[in-house]
Order: sequence, then C-alpha cells, then structure tokens
Amino acid sequence: MANFAPLKNRFLSLLDQNLDLFGVAGRFVDYGAGSADVGEHIVSGDRMDQGIAYDPSYGESAPSPRVGRHPDLAFTRDVSDIKDKFDCAVLFDVIEHVPDAAGTLQDLHRLVRKDGWLFVTVPYNAREWGRDDEFYGHLRRLSRQGAISLLEQNGWTVLRVLDPTFPTFWMLRRAYLLLSATSEQILGTDEAASGNDIERSLASSQQSAWDGGKVERGARLAELLPWTLLRRLDLYFESIFLGFELFLVCQRREDAPTCEVCEQSIYSSGRFFDRFSLQVCRYCGSEKVLSNVETKNAPSEREKVRHPIVEKALSFLHRARLRRLRGIQPPEQTILDVRCGSGRMLEALGQRGWRIFGMCSAEPHIRAAESRGVTVLPYELGTDSPQRFGAISLFHVIEHEDDLAETLARLDRMLLLGGYLVLEYPNARSSLKRTFGWRWFGYDPPHHRLVINPVFLADRLGLMNYRLIRESNFSPEYSFFIFIQTIANALLPFQRDSLYRVLRGKGGSAAGWLAAGITAVLGAALLPLFLIFQPIASLRRRGCVVAQTFKKADLAPQ
Repeated sequence: MANFAPLKNRFLSLLDQNLDLFGVAGRFVDYGAGSADVGEHIVSGDRMDQGIAYDPSYGESAPSPRVGRHPDLAFTRDVSDIKDKFDCAVLFDVIEHVPDAAGTLQDLHRLVRKDGWLFVTVPYNAREWGRDDEFYGHLRRLSRQGAISLLEQNGWTVLRVLDPTFPTFWMLRRAYLLLSATSEQILGTDEAASGNDIERSLASSQQSAWDGGKVERGARLAELLPWTLLRRLDLYFESIFLGFELFLVCQRREDAPTCEVCEQSIYSSGRFFDRFSLQVCRYCGSEKVLSNVETKNAPSEREKVRHPIVEKALSFLHRARLRRLRGIQPPEQTILDVRCGSGRMLEALGQRGWRIFGMCSAEPHIRAAESRGVTVLPYELGTDSPQRFGAISLFHVIEHEDDLAETLARLDRMLLLGGYLVLEYPNARSSLKRTFGWRWFGYDPPHHRLVINPVFLADRLGLMNYRLIRESNFSPEYSFFIFIQTIANALLPFQRDSLYRVLRGKGGSAAGWLAAGITAVLGAALLPLFLIFQPIASLRRRGCVVAQTFKKADLAPQ
C-alpha cells in the first residue's frame, strides 16, 4: 500500500497541514528518501527553502536521482556526509525497514536543530501483518504505543498521532490482501519479491506490490473512487487507531521530560486536540498541556478584568475561600494571596486584623487592590520576597506556573514555620475528565500548563514537611461551572468553552454567543443532575476541583 497513489497523497496532504499548523519552515532532510518524491513535494511548497534526500540505495551504477529534480533538493547516499543542522526531518515508511530503528532516530536527532521537528509515517498494528509486508521486506510492524515509545526513548517528544487509513484504506487493504492471497500472480513478479529482507527493503522504494495481474487492475479501479468525499468521512476516524499506518508529529528534546508532580516517571504522548498536545505521566496520571500557539501564560492575560456583574458574582462565591482561611491559625496573621485579583477577599481579612499582601500584574487589579489596603507585590514567584508570611494562598494559580519545583521551593522559603499553604486547582483524578476526555473544561488550553494529581502533590509537599490537614473536592466558584461547560463541550461539537469565553469578553461570533446561551440553558436543566453527581464525586475524591490546606512543620532549620 505504501506506493498506492491515493494513500501517498493523503499522507502528503497531512504533512502540508502539519507544517502549517506548527509553523515549520527552513531546511529539511528526507531520511530514507527512495525516489525522493516526498522531498520534492516539500521543497516545491512555500515553507521549506532547501532539502537533502538521503537513501543508502543510491548506488553509483544506478540512474542519478538528480536528473529532472528540483534544484533546491540535493542527494546523498552517506549520512555521515551530512554535517548541517536542519529545521525538520521527514521519515516516511523507514522505521519498518532499518535493522537499527533506534540508531536511525538518533541519527536524526543529531541532524535536527534544538526544538526542531520530525514527521514520521510507520506501519503499525501487528494484526495487520500481510503479504505486502513480505514483499517490501518490512522487518517489524509495531503497536501504536510501541511506535510512540520508540520515538520518546530516542530524544523525541510525540505531539500528535493520527491514523488516516481507517476506514477507507483499511477496507481496501483487506480486499487487497484477500485478492493477493487468492490470485495466481500474488504480488507481482517473482523477481520483485525475491531476495532477503534487507534486499527487499532497499529495493522497496522503487517497487510496488500493486504491480501486475488482478491486483494491479484492482488498484486502478480503486483510484476511480471519490477520494475527496471519502477523505471527509475518514476525518471522523483518524484517532480511533484501527487501521494500519500512523502519522506522527514529533519535536526534538534534549532531556527526558520528567513529570513535574511526582518526579518518578516521564511524560508520554496522550492525545492532540484543538492545536494542543496533551502529555501524560504514566506513573501518577498528571498531565501537561503543550501548545504550538504563540501564547505565553502571562499573568496579565490570566487576570483579565471581567465585567462588573461577573466580578460581583465571583465576590459572592469567594466567601467560601474566606471561610477556609478563617479556619486556620497561622503563627502570625499575615497572608499573601498569589494572583489576588481586585483584592476583595484580602480586604475582608484585613478588616479582621490580618496584614494583607497580594501578587498580581494587571494594572486595573493593582489599583483596585491597593485602594482596599492591599500591599501589592510584583507577580513573580521566581523572585523571593524578603517578607515572610503566616499563610500563602494560590487559588487556581499553581496549574499555570512554568516550573512547579521552583514554585514550591520559593513558596516554602516565603512561608513561616508553622504556616499554612492553601491551594485550589483542577483535579487530574476527576471522574468527569475520565468520562469526557479532552472536552473537560478543566484543561482550559492554552492557559493551564498542568493538570495535577492531588495525591502525588500531597506526597511531594509531605516530603518537604507539609502535612495535609484539609481537603475538599468542591468549589462554589468552579465545580458547577466546569460540570455544565464540559457537558456542553460534548453536546455542542463545533465549539469549546463558549460560555466561559463570553464571560471573559471573548465571545466573538454570533455562533459563539448562541452556544453560550445554549450552555446557560443546559446549566439550569442539569442542576438536579449536578446535585446528585457532586456528593458522589466528592466522596470518591473525584470532583473537578480539589482544595487542599497544608500546614508547614515548625521544625527549626538544621
């Protein structure tokens, strides 16, 4: 199937889409290029300026592949001749042919610049092994997870995994295998399929299992199918992984991506949605959201001033936060609220004798907080404050921070012995997340970096001498909202987080406002269901939000 024109065209189309999606441009290497049709397709486009096609089958006696080729595409048969760094590499149908697949990926890691890109196609799903694998000299057919693991173990972060072969090409391949098994002329001429696996692998790029007899006539008939219409059908199945060949988008990395929450395992590819890649820790289940969009999680973006009506509603809901803080007895009544907003909660504590400090960066919030008597510090957890506090609160902040380990260390240095650390954040163990997957509102891309497993964060803080003294799985501000917005995301497939976007002043089109209105109506209808769901989720520690209060041990430093 590798040389079947409609399938090859589909993979080339996917390549073009992802070059645009991830903004990849510059110079490339087509590794294992064969006839170099993929490299020529790339260099003929708008994004890539120059390329090198490498293939060990370019023998001295073979016809020169340079004849009639694009002038910006060079050729080589010796990978050691390639000294330059490239912006991206293409590895189409190569991993299954090379005896040392890990070595091939390490070669590419050497050739691609830091944060450069790799686009891979590879047959997968061992149950699909067939006569075409024998013809082409395939040495292996990995599982989906096996292909991901191979890439991740050799210096690549897998951002996106697709199978564009199901169901159309999968059904064609089943028909082809059945036809080839019953045909007198099974896979073309005996000469084409002769030799050992390595010889067939080297020759495969110049041959096609579709040549000859009934199989060839079947292939020609298949090319008459309405591929544009079938492509639209197949789009709904690309991530089901029931076909036979994967398309993977990877990015070069230097170090193993150790989980920031448990520090026991590495992140591995989870899924890709709405331009964002989800990386999952295979040990603790915490997740990290990677975005190819040029978005920095600047506090000014996260603290965008809301409509006054929304602010008043949130102030009412924030009374639950006040109750949590009133219930603690810190060594001194000083509190730092990170990302304090307009300071309403701190003002209420100040009226009860607390010395109140806040961190924020949005100018309107700074002015509002200072007018309420809050001492505003720069929003930089990366800079230690000389002030020490009896309590520090982070309500929906920690999931945004760029470096969790450094954030926890600096919070520890700012907290007095015997002080309290109060956290609230989306719960990675949420049963709603488990049910609805990427449609769960708690991901909130691109603003949230982490989705944290609270059990392992408590372990992490426990080893820093913090004792968990209180935990809740309910937030008046967020629990019901996450519930209704998640269900709306599942029921309204052409939008995401529409009600939230409208409340944040980002409603956009009329369709967005309509979806937000439908979500609000859904919220009213689903309130009884939420009243059943929330107590059960809280009992099982599976609510959408987790609120934790830790007390720091009053051990004197050694």
